Amino acid sequence: MTDDIEDVFTRKMDAPLLQLYHAGRLDPAAQASIVIRCDAAHVDHLTALVATVGGTVRHEIRAFGVLATSIPLTSIAALAQDRRVRALELEQEFEIGSVWAASGHGAAPVAF
Repeated sequence: MTDDIEDVFTRKMDAPLLQLYHAGRLDPAAQASIVIRCDAAHVDHLTALVATVGGTVRHEIRAFGVLATSIPLTSIAALAQDRRVRALELEQEFEIGSVWAASGHGAAPVAF
């Protein structure tokens, strides 16, 4: 039994990525930073799939089944339809904060 593609997208994509996908203006050459979530056992398979669709894996946290990728926007559907993918999220940058760390020469801000 195959899932309806809209149902798959709704279940697997976060809101910002779903909005981008449905905007209908996906340039085949455009790359997006996408976080892929899966079971840890499927990291190798999804790493290969990312390469197959023309993307790259920039970082992985194997123990948690997380891949930070750069993929062509037009490849989102192929990833969403793979049963091993639990979620696709548009990577977003944010700053957690900074703390002041004491050093031998005074205190200096340390970002983390």
